[in-house]
Amino acid sequence: MKKILIVILALLVIVLTGAVIFLMTLDVDKYRPQIVKQVESMIHKPLTLEKISFGWHHGLALELQGLAVLKSDKDSKQLVKLGSAKAVLNLAPLLARQIQIATIFLDRPSVYLVKRPDGTIEGLEPAEKRPGEVNVRNAPAAAGEGAALSFLINEIQMTDGEVFFRDESGKQPLEVTFRDMDVTFKDVALNQPIDFRAKAAVLSQHQNFEATGKLIVSPFDGSGTIKNLHAELKLAPMDIQELIKVSPGLADAGIVPPLEGVLSVNVALLRLDEGGLKKMTADIRFDGGKVRLQALRSPVEEISAMALATLDGIQISKVSAKLAGGRVEGLANVNLSEPSNAVTSFDLKAVNLALENLLGAPVQGGPQLQGVLAASIKGTVFGRPTEQMPQPFGATGLVTIEQGVIKDMNILREIFQKLSMIPGVMTRLQERLPKGYQEKLKERDTRFDIIQIPFSVQNGAVQLPQVNLATDSFRIQGSGTYGLSQGTVRGSAVFGIEPDLSSAMVSSVTELQYLMSQTGELQIPLVIQGNVPKVSVLPDFQFITSRLAVQKTQELIGGYLQKSMGGTKLPESTGQTSAGTGAGNDSQVPSKPKFPKTSDILGQLLQGALESNSGSGNTDSRN
Repeated sequence: MKKILIVILALLVIVLTGAVIFLMTLDVDKYRPQIVKQVESMIHKPLTLEKISFGWHHGLALELQGLAVLKSDKDSKQLVKLGSAKAVLNLAPLLARQIQIATIFLDRPSVYLVKRPDGTIEGLEPAEKRPGEVNVRNAPAAAGEGAALSFLINEIQMTDGEVFFRDESGKQPLEVTFRDMDVTFKDVALNQPIDFRAKAAVLSQHQNFEATGKLIVSPFDGSGTIKNLHAELKLAPMDIQELIKVSPGLADAGIVPPLEGVLSVNVALLRLDEGGLKKMTADIRFDGGKVRLQALRSPVEEISAMALATLDGIQISKVSAKLAGGRVEGLANVNLSEPSNAVTSFDLKAVNLALENLLGAPVQGGPQLQGVLAASIKGTVFGRPTEQMPQPFGATGLVTIEQGVIKDMNILREIFQKLSMIPGVMTRLQERLPKGYQEKLKERDTRFDIIQIPFSVQNGAVQLPQVNLATDSFRIQGSGTYGLSQGTVRGSAVFGIEPDLSSAMVSSVTELQYLMSQTGELQIPLVIQGNVPKVSVLPDFQFITSRLAVQKTQELIGGYLQKSMGGTKLPESTGQTSAGTGAGNDSQVPSKPKFPKTSDILGQLLQGALESNSGSGNTDSRN
């Protein structure tokens, strides 16, 4: 009995070996034209196939080389290209003259997709049927078709794949490339769940993406359903230049690589067909995020977010991050009911941000702004978030700074140092200083009261309608704009000094009386302009000149009126008349005030303005 079994086994080996030798020596390449024609009739695209042969790859395998799908008969652009494909056959069915595939190996496949401005995919437009072609999808089911569709492949393995996608439907072309793709499908059968696992390099040179789930392909309408999808994307190895191709607006964001964080997506059910996604609900999470920006001294850390995505939009229920010792939190909603006109609304808040850890590094040995910042902003953005700024964008918000201080800079002392350029002024001013100001001048820093700055964003610019900065000695009040695209700053402000100190300064420099307000403040108008970071803050010389002209004209008119009405001689101006009074008792025209000839720009301005306006007043009087 044992010998019989040995003989039977030997015969089986001989038969199988003979079958293998026969198949390996069989010239299957002669069937290549028929195979190409049949596939072309199914996909309605021209196909190139260089060679078909039998070989050995983990078993007896049918190998295809030089396979590519072309764009059209007139355009040889390759939409799909395959280095090689091998189908490993089950040997046992060969004895019954049946071919069953155990495993398919796809090596270095590549897919090239371009979405045109009209929304169609290049190369996938509806094509006219060639003569003699059969419309497989609409053809009536033939007898035994059910058996043909019940085929089973144990496994499909794809290695070193690549998918290139370019979207030209928006204002800015977007590009993304998936490289180093390894995909495995198990128990492949039509209309049955197929387990899959995929790995790829997304915007990176190294694999950083992984996905698992079940895929069901319908043989009747070609639709696909994905169940229990779980995907993870690691940002750490991402190339910032590749990321900018996807979102051009990031080019000006000043991102310093590397990025960190893990984006995970869970989808219970996803359905798609030729028209795209038909059904989807996805839970999205982002954890462990970190990014460094050139404009910020400290990185944004511990970034996390939770969102729910559907075909109609994305609802971000929570986003939070750690920044400059404080936290940033908020929520957002992206309405995609009209994909070409997406609308994003958001509400963000920031608390306890340390300015010294938020702003860029100060100049060596220079002043530094410190304090605790809080901010809130609500707004709406129109357009896809991947498009380049500026987009239609509107928002309102409020910035609050507590414990604000400029370290290593006493602004009050800086003002006094400017006045010291006028000979003799500092001596007179020291004698008239209010009590306690000597100590204030010795302080190293400038401390501010609570600062609140409301703002709005419209038409690509940040509007600052009311900026108030105050200390116990002076205040700055003004408004301005900041252009988001060019970084242009434009604004004006008034530097006001508290009444006691203003009185002492006017008593020392009588010409300053023309800049006094009705409340007794010495007010110096300022002009702010430039492009960040080169922004200049200078006295508004034009405004000062015009104000001096008005004050001088009032004095001259008052003098002439008294002279004409009373005929008495007016006393010489003492320079102590407050702005806006313009009254005197001398019948003669007030003489020109005497100004010290100094290099101080304010003194020179006052001198020139009063002299020129005094001359113009005399001319008017003669007329």
